[in-house]
Amino acid sequence: APQEPSFVALVEPRGGRRAVLLCSADGVPPPDIAVSRGQGHPPLATTRGPSDPRFEVRATPSTLRVEMAGLELGDAGLYLCSATNSRGTAAASLRLDVRGVTVTVEPSQEVLEGTKATMSCSATAWGDKGVNYTWYRDGRWLREGPSGSFVLGRVSSADAGSYQCQASGTWGTATSVPLSLSVLCECPPTSPSTTKPRTRWVWGLSHPMSRCHPPCPLTDPPRAVSVSTFLENRSGHGAIVLCTADSHPPSSLALYHHGHLLATSLSPVVTPGVRAIPSRNALRVELVAVGTGAGGHYLCVATNALGNGTASADFDVHTLSHLHTFTVLAGLLMAIGAVAIVALLAVKVWPR
Repeated sequence: APQEPSFVALVEPRGGRRAVLLCSADGVPPPDIAVSRGQGHPPLATTRGPSDPRFEVRATPSTLRVEMAGLELGDAGLYLCSATNSRGTAAASLRLDVRGVTVTVEPSQEVLEGTKATMSCSATAWGDKGVNYTWYRDGRWLREGPSGSFVLGRVSSADAGSYQCQASGTWGTATSVPLSLSVLCECPPTSPSTTKPRTRWVWGLSHPMSRCHPPCPLTDPPRAVSVSTFLENRSGHGAIVLCTADSHPPSSLALYHHGHLLATSLSPVVTPGVRAIPSRNALRVELVAVGTGAGGHYLCVATNALGNGTASADFDVHTLSHLHTFTVLAGLLMAIGAVAIVALLAVKVWPR
């Protein structure tokens, strides 16, 4: 029969809007692996594929990797991983916590000048009752109130910038990861006889010599570069290193470990056990198997046509090893104490 599966969850540290469920199980013959929402529910994903378009599934003969995008409060709860072959079934479970405050913008982060945009803030871990929302743009107070959203009726270049939301309630206070809003402008033809299509520019992205009216501002070099590290705290077998920046145009990102290039946003990763997932001004690197060699100094370099920026972080995998050792020793001491208490009681009540 299959051995008991190893089942872990990795939640993206910045914003918490994406999670990876990783289940692995050994058996002869190789088992079919499935992930479901608790006992008795149909599988969300199997080695044959997902049942929800939000999920991305990658499978090997002994591993099922399920990536969940756009996490919501309803995604929190108990998840079950089952491994089944002709000789039997084995299962493992975990509880997925969906936390954090997130900011979204509709219709997108790039909005055409003069159109409408809706900014929304969600405190996904606690719901929306009794919550007070404070908005900031480029670090400056913008507005405050009980509503988690507001509308920009006619977007202008003055609305472009980095938005953050702070949610406060009886549970405490939490602040979202910054979200950048870019405003697009359209350049009119130079003369009525011009037949070329109108050119679209992004506030902060156009060339200073463009013929747009009003003129589009200059671009921005990389700023607010950051590196975040996250070690799965159940078994310590997986980790995420997240590199982000804020720039116009978007930056290409490179992550170095002890001076050696680990991953970039421009080319796929060839290092075994490493997966790079690039997006706009972000590079997420997943380390599937974390050993002591994964610890140490990480450097993120963000580069665009106007310059570059760097940030670094130290990843201490020894801390988790020490925590595991302490946990084992604490468990042994508790067991010894329990045996001593039972022996003492037996001596007192044993008939003489």
